[in-house]
Amino acid sequence: LVLVMGLPRTGSTIVYNMIRKALEAENPNTLSGYVSDLVSTARAFSTDDSASAALALKSMGVPLVVKLHLMPHIHQLFGSVQQAPSELGIDKIICTSRDLRMQVLSNVRMGWSSMVNEENLLEENFCLGEFQNTRLLSASDLKDPKTWVLQARAQIRCLDKIKDWAGQAGIQWIRTEDIPHKFADPQGRAWLKKELESVPGTALRSERELEILATFLDGIKPLQCSSTVAVNPSTHMHRGHIRNSDTLLEYERAGIKAIEADPDCSTW
Repeated sequence: LVLVMGLPRTGSTIVYNMIRKALEAENPNTLSGYVSDLVSTARAFSTDDSASAALALKSMGVPLVVKLHLMPHIHQLFGSVQQAPSELGIDKIICTSRDLRMQVLSNVRMGWSSMVNEENLLEENFCLGEFQNTRLLSASDLKDPKTWVLQARAQIRCLDKIKDWAGQAGIQWIRTEDIPHKFADPQGRAWLKKELESVPGTALRSERELEILATFLDGIKPLQCSSTVAVNPSTHMHRGHIRNSDTLLEYERAGIKAIEADPDCSTW
């Protein structure tokens, strides 16, 4: 059982595709998917209503790769989590992380960011969805630098929740900035080989196998912005940014500077 985690806009989707294709090359029976889809499958077809979704899926006896983002997804999969990952039968946790400034900016440009209430940030269950504000940020919200700081603090809080549960040493970290832009290049194939070495069920790759995997990954693209379907159900790729530009708008620049100046954010 391999979990591929990471907050939104940190590269977890391309890493998920890397892991699932590598495992499928070793075992065509590998089951992979987004956590909610796999949980629905378990609920629909399991003959043991008392088992967690994870136990039901593991009973199939095939390699399992689950894509997920936050701690609520862990609860979806395992129920109320009290045990450490090793006690839950998890063989590997891979988590992506990204420069906090770029992660917040990317979420904003995707149109995904919702209002964060400062008084809720320190609540124990903040990252479990109980204190989520579903109101999306407006243009006037984004002109307030504090909005950007609260967005960053929320990301830190939720990533810390993952680290508290799994332990820093229990996670294989992949930095978004280290993911190759072109996997088929020699450096890209070398990166693939290095990252796959410690993943259970993926044998050391031959150059030919790495070339096939790299070609597959280079072919994965975001959905076109005009798509009325939010996500590709096969690769789980979303569309691109609503606003796609290397040039920062004035409010974006001010928001990033506020994140850099915030003591909590800079310490993280």
